[in-house]
Amino acid sequence: MPTQSPLEGKRTLLLTDTERLGRVTEQTISGMGGLIEIVTRSSTASSRLLNNRYDIILLAESIIDNLLNSWLQKNGRQQPVLLFSDSHEPEKLLEWIHCGIADLLSPSLSSEQLHQAIVEVTSQEKPQPSRKIIRDNHPFYGDNPHIQALLDQIDKISLRSSPVLLEGETGTGKSFFARRIHTLSGRKGRLVSINCATLSPNLLESELFGHIRGAFTGAETARPGLAASAENGTLFLDEIGELPAELQPKLLQLLEDKMIRPVGSDIEQPITARIVAATNCNLKKQVKEGKFRADLYYRLNVIPLKIPSLRSRADDIPGLVRNFIEELCEEHTLSLPTISKETITVLKNSPWLGNVRELRNHLERALLLSFPFEQGIEATERKSPETATGSGWLRLEEHEKAHILRALDKSAGNKSQAALLLGISRRTLERKLKRWESEVA
Repeated sequence: MPTQSPLEGKRTLLLTDTERLGRVTEQTISGMGGLIEIVTRSSTASSRLLNNRYDIILLAESIIDNLLNSWLQKNGRQQPVLLFSDSHEPEKLLEWIHCGIADLLSPSLSSEQLHQAIVEVTSQEKPQPSRKIIRDNHPFYGDNPHIQALLDQIDKISLRSSPVLLEGETGTGKSFFARRIHTLSGRKGRLVSINCATLSPNLLESELFGHIRGAFTGAETARPGLAASAENGTLFLDEIGELPAELQPKLLQLLEDKMIRPVGSDIEQPITARIVAATNCNLKKQVKEGKFRADLYYRLNVIPLKIPSLRSRADDIPGLVRNFIEELCEEHTLSLPTISKETITVLKNSPWLGNVRELRNHLERALLLSFPFEQGIEATERKSPETATGSGWLRLEEHEKAHILRALDKSAGNKSQAALLLGISRRTLERKLKRWESEVA
């Protein structure tokens, strides 16, 4: 006996202002035995939704107005809704998740892909908001087991309130993953970020914890700190390894007691923000050297997440290159270039010490300045770990040093410009240079 189609005799409403999408969808739905009604104007769409009942709704983001958005907020979880969108913005994707969107699809998808998506969503007893919306619709991701394992970990811990410590090299995407944790958490407050390496201790204390009026010269009015501004949200502390020693006890109090004391005040205030910290330093080593408090480290390290370097997921580079180029061409209104296999091989074999950030920046420069993608990068033969320390092979630290020296040379010795090229703070750059000087001495 033939299996009945999941749409046999069922009503589908498609809301789109795109002719191609309408054609592909009508062909797919009809082929599955379903009945389809196509609406191309948002004003008409709202009345149809209010006065009729449909078994599945397919909706193009481009047609959504205030009335449709209001309908989604109230009814998105009551029936299967598939949204056609090219959006990669975490905040926008979070909004769709809260509306109960079952899946998010590319407007340029094929009939086969749409068929599979409909089968999946109609096979559920009750449509559930798709957390894979966030995963499947960003050019950063790849299929490498390391990155997939990281995404799985984030999916598991995002709804919790425990502190998270993101550890990874410069440019691996620590701030990006902090945003992902916040996006999936569903927390009502904002994601508030601060780089601990960019401010002096006094300014950083005031910025983080706030101050009362008259706390110091120039404090004419009271000001809440970023920790308070992240109420019911997430406080992201980037470069936590650079947190001055005198502020570490105050952060420890925040983590232990969920309380802060603004500069100049005797009154403690409760804090509801979740703490996510990130570092490219070896914090364990800093604890042993007495540069970072052990108790603070263990409080931050409740959920440690290791972000893989681009070198460890080199098999993702071809996909990342294509995704970034598509994103950049759309951003700058450029035509998509052809990428040869030889070019991909060169890009894949580059060490990319600046990781994903360096790769994306390089592709953007190549597109805007119209030079070959393989030009200006250091392509090195990839060797196995067993032979990597042999004659003529630079260790990672030596690669990093050479990379930094090239940036200093390119910026004529200007440390601020070199730090900008490298994607790190000037303070981090100076710390690395000082360490190398002490090693020579």
